[in-house]
Amino acid sequence: MLSFSIYSQTVNQVLELRLSKAKLLASQNQKRSAYKLILKNLEQEQVHPESYYFLSEMYLNSSQVRRSFQVLYLLIKKQHKKNFLNTPLSMINFENTPSQNALLTYYKIASQFLTEAQEGVYPKIFKIKLLLLAKKYYTVVENFDFRISSTKAQLGKIFLQLNENDSAIQKLLEAKNSLSEDNKSIFKTEDLTKEEINLLIGQSLIKEGQIEAGKLYLRQVTLSDNSSNSLVDYSTSIQSLLDEDYIDLDFSYLVRSSSNILDYKDSQLTSLKTTNPEISESGVYHNRNINIIMNKNLFKKWVVKANFSYSDKVATDKLQENGDKRDLLFNFEVGVHESSTSTIKLRYEYESNYRKLNSSFTKNYSISKIIPTWIKASDTATFVIRAPFESYTFLNSSASGTGLTLGYSPFKKTQYWNPFYFVGYRSIPESNQTSSSSFLAGVSNLSILNENWNFVTSFDLENRDNELESLSYLELNFKGLFSYRFKRFKSLRLDTGLKYISRAHAGNDNLSQYELILGMGYTF
Repeated sequence: MLSFSIYSQTVNQVLELRLSKAKLLASQNQKRSAYKLILKNLEQEQVHPESYYFLSEMYLNSSQVRRSFQVLYLLIKKQHKKNFLNTPLSMINFENTPSQNALLTYYKIASQFLTEAQEGVYPKIFKIKLLLLAKKYYTVVENFDFRISSTKAQLGKIFLQLNENDSAIQKLLEAKNSLSEDNKSIFKTEDLTKEEINLLIGQSLIKEGQIEAGKLYLRQVTLSDNSSNSLVDYSTSIQSLLDEDYIDLDFSYLVRSSSNILDYKDSQLTSLKTTNPEISESGVYHNRNINIIMNKNLFKKWVVKANFSYSDKVATDKLQENGDKRDLLFNFEVGVHESSTSTIKLRYEYESNYRKLNSSFTKNYSISKIIPTWIKASDTATFVIRAPFESYTFLNSSASGTGLTLGYSPFKKTQYWNPFYFVGYRSIPESNQTSSSSFLAGVSNLSILNENWNFVTSFDLENRDNELESLSYLELNFKGLFSYRFKRFKSLRLDTGLKYISRAHAGNDNLSQYELILGMGYTF
């Protein structure tokens, strides 16, 4: 037994010496001699992995990609008798545990597939095949907890390139959390640092539509002392694209068919049928919307946004014109990055509502709001806290109200489930000089069906309490809007959807309304 150990050590020393000579010959551009010498190591009964890695790399540097993989396949067949080379990922038996040396080779195979997919000049469909092969072998390595942080980070990169953003975010967050656990890395140059992982998380969140959270992760990269200059430049360039100064003009024209065009409660509808039977409770109205948005960056840390919008409702039936209205809205917002993971915003908003009475529009009310907002990105979600102060002006009175809203948007999402949850409380002054307490809860969701179709839904509940029964109610509000952007005219879109409101009053005098929506929009 002792003699065998001594023999094995001696053979290994010979193999190491031969490998060193081959590396020296290769560095002197004597590749043919290097090939011949390293092949002698591969002919030995004792497997010397470093020699296989070196030969594989030599083939790769000579653009002989196929031979490079063949060398690694030959090695894995010697290291792992029941190997996974010809087994689809879904059929792999993970009870068949490879050795640590075999796992390292699987990792090398995965890394080489990923490098080829990223750097090779191949058709798109072939690059996807390479990414899927890389995913297979990284998944094998991950399953046996080998090089945890690196493996998860590389899987995150693959999912990002496959546009599986939800899976990318999950893997990258797992990689970040396991960085401290993975201290046995062998190929240090292949490891991703915390800053590089943050950059990938930021990119994934932005592609998923979570712009604010993505920007906060990119900002961590920019502010970190451990980030390389190239990493900082790349992160800054992405942020610049997101925060570049712009002015957008959006116009939409919608036709809405409403079951309750005058927004009447049951008692009002009963009275209408008795006193004005010629006026129908249902009807069609035109809805025009104009939205102007301005974004301006100041001193790299501050972002200023302003928005002006106009919206109107005009019934096609003149008998229903008392339901016509106009809304004007202006807001101005200043945001500052408090730290690498949070943002503070202060928003001023002014809203003015006009209703048509006796064939002319009369101001109904106006609201001025000051809304401080705090946005925080954690490792799993984005949290939002808003605390608005509101000042109401009615025809004969004015009053103020306050509120608090808590929002939550998880990073774990899918193509169809991209939610934002919220709960809140508001103190709302009424026009009759009473005050209502309002408790709200809801969820909104963005489904990206494909590059042209989006589906936005929201479901809200509001419980409003007032000393008067007529102003106390429980309201359910549902909206669903499909939006289609034309392939040849990206600025033009088709909007269609459904809106439903059910309001149950304390005095059993309820309101119910649904609307069907169809129209066009254009962004300049």
